[in-house]
Amino acid sequence: METLKCFINQLFQYLPEDYCLIRNYGTDWIVDKELSLELYEQFNEQGILNNSKQLLSIKKDDRLISLLLDSVFKYNSFVQFIFKESGVIVSPSDHLDLFISGSKLLEVKDVLNNCLNNFSKREVLEIILDLD
Repeated sequence: METLKCFINQLFQYLPEDYCLIRNYGTDWIVDKELSLELYEQFNEQGILNNSKQLLSIKKDDRLISLLLDSVFKYNSFVQFIFKESGVIVSPSDHLDLFISGSKLLEVKDVLNNCLNNFSKREVLEIILDLD
């Protein structure tokens, strides 16, 4: 899971936007606040209602990104990260799957290849096969 999180963060850094939009496609942002207490507290501090359907605009290196990924991997949040300018949508899942779609597929492929080049063969296998 940590290698996948690292890969997702690297991927975000390769995209030109400073901010991403985050869409909640579940009923609540956080299903069980006890499983993601720090995220729940951050949302409260920022005035984000748990059942809100608003899109969040978050700096792509903000701690909330990491907290949301942890919550997704615990089957506790259901979100998509949208990079509007790049035309890329990143949808992680609780099964440690990562769905990436984009309107410019060749550019997305190049970004993914560049990102994967930062990882050893072992780490790439961990990302692809969920070995860690």
